[in-house]
Amino acid sequence: MIISRSFFFLPFSSFHNYFLQLLPQKFTTTDYFSEDELPELQLKPLIDEIKTDKIKLYNQFEEIYKCVQKYPTELGLKDLSVDQYYWAQSVVQTRSCHVDVDPSRSDNYCVAPFFDFLNHTFEPTDGGFNEKTASYEIKSQRSFRKGEEVTICYGYHSNPQLLRHYGFTIHPNEQDFVSVSLTPQMFQLSDPQLISQKNTFLNEYNLSGKYQLFRKEISWNFLTAVKIFVLSQQDFCDVNCIKIISDEIVSEHHEKSVYKFIVTFIESLLSSFPTSIEDDAKLLAEHLSGHHQLSINRWNSIVCRL
Repeated sequence: MIISRSFFFLPFSSFHNYFLQLLPQKFTTTDYFSEDELPELQLKPLIDEIKTDKIKLYNQFEEIYKCVQKYPTELGLKDLSVDQYYWAQSVVQTRSCHVDVDPSRSDNYCVAPFFDFLNHTFEPTDGGFNEKTASYEIKSQRSFRKGEEVTICYGYHSNPQLLRHYGFTIHPNEQDFVSVSLTPQMFQLSDPQLISQKNTFLNEYNLSGKYQLFRKEISWNFLTAVKIFVLSQQDFCDVNCIKIISDEIVSEHHEKSVYKFIVTFIESLLSSFPTSIEDDAKLLAEHLSGHHQLSINRWNSIVCRL
């Protein structure tokens, strides 16, 4: 791809040359966020992941660059710039599709010319490589009107995932979630033995680690872990723990304590952001009305943190 774009060895009338001319020259994934733009995301775990991605990407470039310097004739490249490599990597990352050519691997990807111009929708679609026709096919589960845009589903991704891998966000996105952790200190637990017993129970049922809070619901794992942590020393026993796992009510007082903790937890989480939901919603509304124009990266950052 880099060779084709750099030296245009393909005939002008070539199908692939025409395709290359249509590819975007710039991308809006988080790989292209500047150090000044990253804080706009306001999500420290996400920012840390993006910084790690940037380091990995540059390290990959250095390895490829060594090969280009060592085998210029064999590769057909006299040189390779960072911009060239980032462009090619972005094309593959944002426009490739999965191909089942090797059952032993799960990372078989290819760029299917013109198929990759289909935009994203959350409506379910089926796609795959047809070996008989040697082409990549997509099957929609609904009919399209004449002139209507044909779309495909990239997967059920949150906005941070869409922004990192494809360079866009959706507002609102029902697939959005935030990953959180729970610690004994949050529940004012100090007895080492009780803490150990609760952690052991959570580990036994795979309920420890990171939890997800979705836009419209709280994950069962998070809710169940909170219920276990909220149990008093007197109420903590196998019978009550099994009740919780079975979605049974331990007591009215326990249910109220769980609700109180979750409300306080979410309020604390929201207050940790420099801007409020209302602030961000106002910025987006002003942009849409034309009163305050936002850059594409800032727009995506605001939508991402909403």
